[in-house]
Amino acid sequence: MENGRSTLSLNRLILDQPSLEAAGELRLGHEPALVQLDLQGKNIDLSSAKEAVLAFAGDVPHIKEICDALKGGEVVTASFEAQVRAFSDLWDIEHMRVAAVFEKGRASLPESDLEVAQVGAKVGISGGVFIAEELKASLGNSRITGGQLEVNLLGSELPYSVDISFDADVGELRPELTRYVNDEGLKKELSRITRLEGRVKGKIGIRKAAGPVQLNLEASYFKLVGNHDEVPYPIEIDGGHLRYDGTRAEAGNVNVKVGGSSVSGLSARLDMKAEPVVKLATGMRISLDEIFPWLSGYEELKEALQQIVSLKGNMNLSAFQLQGPLNDPGKWSIAASGSLEKAEVGLKEAKHRIRVSRADFDVTRKGGKGRISFKGIKAGFLDAAVEASGHMDYGAGGVEQLRLKFDGRGGDVSLSRAFDFVDLPPAMAIRPPISVSDGRLQWGKGKQTSVAGNFTIADGPVIAVDVTHSPERLNIRRLHIKDEASDAVITLDLKEREALFEFKGRFAESTAGRILADNRIPPGSIRGDFSARVLLDRPLESRVTGVLEGKDLLVPWNIRVPILIDRLALEADGGSVKVTTARVTWENMKLEIEADLNFSEVGLVLKADVATDELDLTRIEQMLGEEPSEPGDAEEARNGGWDLPFLGMIRLKTGVLKHELMTLEPFHADISFAEEGLHVAVKEARLCGISFPGVLGLNSEGISVDFSPKAEDQDFAPTVTCLSKNNSKITGRFDFNGRFKGKGKASELLENLQGGAKINARNGRYEKDIIMSRLFAYLNVTDLFKGNVPSLEEEGFVYHTIDSDMEMVKGGLLRFTAVIDGVSMDIGAEGEIDLVNEALDIRVLVAPLKTVDWFVKRLPLIRHIFGGNLVTIPVRVSGSFQDPKVTAMSPSAVGAELTGILRRTFELPVKIIEPVIPKKKNGATEN
Repeated sequence: MENGRSTLSLNRLILDQPSLEAAGELRLGHEPALVQLDLQGKNIDLSSAKEAVLAFAGDVPHIKEICDALKGGEVVTASFEAQVRAFSDLWDIEHMRVAAVFEKGRASLPESDLEVAQVGAKVGISGGVFIAEELKASLGNSRITGGQLEVNLLGSELPYSVDISFDADVGELRPELTRYVNDEGLKKELSRITRLEGRVKGKIGIRKAAGPVQLNLEASYFKLVGNHDEVPYPIEIDGGHLRYDGTRAEAGNVNVKVGGSSVSGLSARLDMKAEPVVKLATGMRISLDEIFPWLSGYEELKEALQQIVSLKGNMNLSAFQLQGPLNDPGKWSIAASGSLEKAEVGLKEAKHRIRVSRADFDVTRKGGKGRISFKGIKAGFLDAAVEASGHMDYGAGGVEQLRLKFDGRGGDVSLSRAFDFVDLPPAMAIRPPISVSDGRLQWGKGKQTSVAGNFTIADGPVIAVDVTHSPERLNIRRLHIKDEASDAVITLDLKEREALFEFKGRFAESTAGRILADNRIPPGSIRGDFSARVLLDRPLESRVTGVLEGKDLLVPWNIRVPILIDRLALEADGGSVKVTTARVTWENMKLEIEADLNFSEVGLVLKADVATDELDLTRIEQMLGEEPSEPGDAEEARNGGWDLPFLGMIRLKTGVLKHELMTLEPFHADISFAEEGLHVAVKEARLCGISFPGVLGLNSEGISVDFSPKAEDQDFAPTVTCLSKNNSKITGRFDFNGRFKGKGKASELLENLQGGAKINARNGRYEKDIIMSRLFAYLNVTDLFKGNVPSLEEEGFVYHTIDSDMEMVKGGLLRFTAVIDGVSMDIGAEGEIDLVNEALDIRVLVAPLKTVDWFVKRLPLIRHIFGGNLVTIPVRVSGSFQDPKVTAMSPSAVGAELTGILRRTFELPVKIIEPVIPKKKNGATEN
């Protein structure tokens, strides 16, 4: 004790539990009251010392958390100083100062289940703040090589900060680092990494205050290998640097390899303060073999890639920059430069790949719009090769515009494949090879397409082309064909209401032969000086001048079978054109044409004579490649009528006119074209031997017909055979008189047809007829005539007369009555034939006792014995045309009209009996 102060000194203390060596002093003062403690220690075992610390200071805030985090280790040296006014405040953490050197420690990370080993540091507590410096530690294969930990022990939240240098095994630390990422978008992306291995060297800072934990990461070296659930190949990352501060991630000079593709010098930035924004700059080498199957799996890319079935080769990007919102790729701005090397593209519609040996390109995109510029393209397809440059503009809906300059050459194989692809008729195929120089192509979606260039066919003519096509216009500004024998220039400009055509020069047969590949087609020739300007709105202002002569000319039309003009000669003098000679071949149809074309106030007026041996309308429809349209479907009408291309008349004469199952031989008609529609006056036409004069009209409302078929004393057999499609044969002579009218849409015409006809046949025989055959078979099984009715197929049925009246009513229903005066029996019938559904329903009275009836009708005594009656049996014939059924009919179901017809015809009362049809053993009716 000295001057009112007491001092307690501890020179040396050695304990086994806890294990430690210690020394120190405790000084107590009275004026003013003061407690001062100074302790020094060494070789302290932390595990055993924790119990003592908790015993003395367990109630001090956060001491327990620190003790729980420190799992063990050795305190090499330690010092403790505290100076307080009351002994009770001696363990107040705010007043103590602690310094120690800690080695071989073990500790758990804050808010983590991981435990680090080989922890070493210089630690201290001053002013309530715990500080650890010169940190070192190990966690599996990871090392902390230096850093500082600071924990504020005052307050309830236990804020802390960690700044360390590390050499880490990423695979071990990734789960722990993920918990410090606050951005949900980045967390989601990190969760898609299914495997991550490798090492990272750098610095990490962790801050914990009132809010969430803040992470700052800076990597100066990393080499990683991992897998992402959307990438089918391992991702390798090497070199460069990386920074992350919780709201922004930056990377620079990074090299990435994905399968056979690589990225060099990658610079990227991801800003997540508001809407996440990504910035990227790099160079790349991309393996198209690997990336195409991967990209094809993305739903948003399927439509853009749907025409590509395979992609091979390499793409080198010397520069690539990308910037935009992370979650909206449609708003990304992109700028890239690069090249393709040894690439191959397999298209859906092509059997062979397009080869690209070299192509340089630049890509820009901003605001959903982009452009791909390319130059130095060297590409090939089979035996074709092309060099090209140009650009392509695109948007959200795909390619919008394409401009291309090209030179190239196509051989036999590639041209044949191209002709097949565009479905070009063989007769129009061009002789290979074809060379192109100064070629230019411009295409715009929904706009116009332009093609220009010089095309050399084989070793022959050069064709200079300059053509533009749009939905509203076809403009062949210049088509110049030239070789030793030919020098011709063609101009064609087709607009909606205006057409311009010019031809000047000569085009020789030999030139045509050198252009067309099919030598079976005769090479054509044409010469003249001819021009035509046709104005549909102002026809009187139209002008046609000059002369034109040609032969063996193929007309390029969009049909599978081209039209061949065997010979053509025309001359024009301003307002009219006279075709003096025109012989045309279309497949097997040959037409002779003479015509006059004149421009008048109402438009183009045509007068023509057309003669041919045969016209097959069904075949023409097939060659045109489309179904015949309804006249009423015309969308454009003029003055309420049908907008026809010309007015006038065509006088048509053909030996045979065919359409589906109908054949007219011959067919002569005057076809008039007027504003209100088409009018056909049939002068001569025969259908199955029946003359069919009449008229037919077509306009915007549909079709109208008015025909009066007629035949006088003609052979019945060929007409019946023709009309029944060879299913019936009835001989004799016949007369036919009728008239049928109707109008409406083509599909409704048969249902709207009305009219009637009379048929009289005489002195013939039924040799083949399905209805009569089944009628005779039915009578043969009745109890009255069983086995006595002759077979139609073996003996036939001879008749004296057949008289029938028929009436066509709406709905395609034909009502008729008929009386057959036969040698062996009389037959009366009435009924309906449904021509639309090919069905029939006929009531029939059969008088089989023909011989008895003859005597009954002529001898009064016999008439008295038999009651003077015509004995008949009632039956019904119904079903389809192909399979009619004969069934029994009750006498009460026979109408008065049918009995009246027989009574008037044979001048006898009609007696109806109902014969018995024997039953088979199984109960079925016997036929």
